[in-house]
Amino acid sequence: FEISVSTWQAWLADTANQVWDFSLNAGSGDLVQREIPLEERRNTKIVAIHALREAKAKPGTISIDVGSGRLIPVDVRGERDFRNILGLVTAAQNGAGPFQFRDAMDHVHTIDTGEMVRLGLAVQRHVSAVYEASWRHKDNLAALDDIASIDAYDIESGWSIP
Repeated sequence: FEISVSTWQAWLADTANQVWDFSLNAGSGDLVQREIPLEERRNTKIVAIHALREAKAKPGTISIDVGSGRLIPVDVRGERDFRNILGLVTAAQNGAGPFQFRDAMDHVHTIDTGEMVRLGLAVQRHVSAVYEASWRHKDNLAALDDIASIDAYDIESGWSIP
């Protein structure tokens, strides 16, 4: 039995939001699809929301206006990037500055204290917006009380970033 990569990818795309669960019929040895309980279906969607949240909170680069329309591309790929930005914002709040800031494109910018604080706040707003969208989705799921509604619920829409 062989399957092409494109066929496999198409099958995965078609079945990405489906819940598959089978049990073995002791008498016949056949696989029988098991009915998934409501809470288990809801929890499957919540796990998918968490995965989307993590992917959207760290998209790689966001453009931040630090003032006067000056956009700076900032890496937000992971915890290290966030810690570095937090350290610079803390220094700015303590009166340090100006700062040499290397952006996501490896360009160096001289940023004053106010711009550094604006940059840090913009990163925080970005992350907060993503978390708020995930909370909204989880709250919406919690309000659904039937399997069809849970299965039909679209977790892909309603995020502040694509």
